[in-house]
Amino acid sequence: MQEPIIKNINQKPNQIELTLLFSANSQYFQGHFPEFAVLPGVAQIHFAVLFIQKYFDIIPNLKSIKKLRFMHIIQPEKEVFLVLEYKKEKQVISFKYSSIGLVHSSGDFYLSI
Repeated sequence: MQEPIIKNINQKPNQIELTLLFSANSQYFQGHFPEFAVLPGVAQIHFAVLFIQKYFDIIPNLKSIKKLRFMHIIQPEKEVFLVLEYKKEKQVISFKYSSIGLVHSSGDFYLSI
């Protein structure tokens, strides 16, 4: 599976911000809407979990996803920011995909303890 291009990483102890670029030839854009390519929500969740594993060095055992919102589509070659924030005391990891002036999607992953 082709990961997005990581253009920048800004990491703090419990938060990471990634600047991502999803290539137009990514398999995730194939067939969703042939004339108007859109990054599917399931792919956005997939990459959020992938980057949680990679940068927080945990394997999230997801109990549920809450406050899940898809507000604005992500199209190919659009630079987006993914912010992941780990709230250890609550066992919650929040994610938000955004670009300048827009929030594309957001939600909270609740982890099993």
